[in-house]
Amino acid sequence: MRLPISGTPAASGATPPGSSLFDDFEPYTGNLFARVPDCGLRVAKIAIAAANDAFPAWAGTPPAEKARLFFKAAEIVRRRRGEIAESLARETCSTIPFSTFQQDLVAAALEQAANWVYLPKGEVLQSNLPDTHSIGVRRPLGVVASFTPWNGANILAWRAVLNPLAAGCTVVVKPSEFAPISAGLVVAEIAEEAGFPPGVINVVPHPPAQPPRSPMSSSPAMRCGASTSSAGSRPPACSPSEPGGRSSAPCWNWAGTTR
Repeated sequence: MRLPISGTPAASGATPPGSSLFDDFEPYTGNLFARVPDCGLRVAKIAIAAANDAFPAWAGTPPAEKARLFFKAAEIVRRRRGEIAESLARETCSTIPFSTFQQDLVAAALEQAANWVYLPKGEVLQSNLPDTHSIGVRRPLGVVASFTPWNGANILAWRAVLNPLAAGCTVVVKPSEFAPISAGLVVAEIAEEAGFPPGVINVVPHPPAQPPRSPMSSSPAMRCGASTSSAGSRPPACSPSEPGGRSSAPCWNWAGTTR
């Protein structure tokens, strides 16, 4: 598959210089499913820069245009429903019914995101001064890192990017090494087909045990992160997280938290 990062040779189908391909296997049969670009630190930095460059224009895109793109993406998901479900089942060992169910969830989530762009962007706040009021305005942060898991790969990948996109942020997705297509590349492929501008969604897949961690968590351009605990990489400190397990509440010593 093409690497959806604006400014890299792989955006037009070539492997980035100094990069290689890694094998993505079907877990049930052990057969080769796909060969995917291995994005190291250099390519991850390019992806972050591309997202940062695309941010001002995307943040200023009118809500009607954002909504049109989300609706178009939902239309594509419905049209390719069977194809994507089969790919998801082969890559993640999901059942066909669950894979198909995820496509219905994705299409519904995209249509819901099309409505989010019209939500109020601020609120009127109480003031202690007579005859005055304060106004709080919400503004998009910038580049968001999205860490996506292999379980429920397709719907959870879309959920990780839809909130930031609707808010006017751009994203860099680090998909699970066990589902680089279903948890990342297919999202960017559909977004590109729908007409999302280059650099708004960037994906940096990697083989097991070689995640491009450093720039994803330390780049000054990376303003926030969204993660699921099974994604297996350290997110930025400003990160809403969806921990797995039973009501787990992890605390990382690098997060700058206090008792």
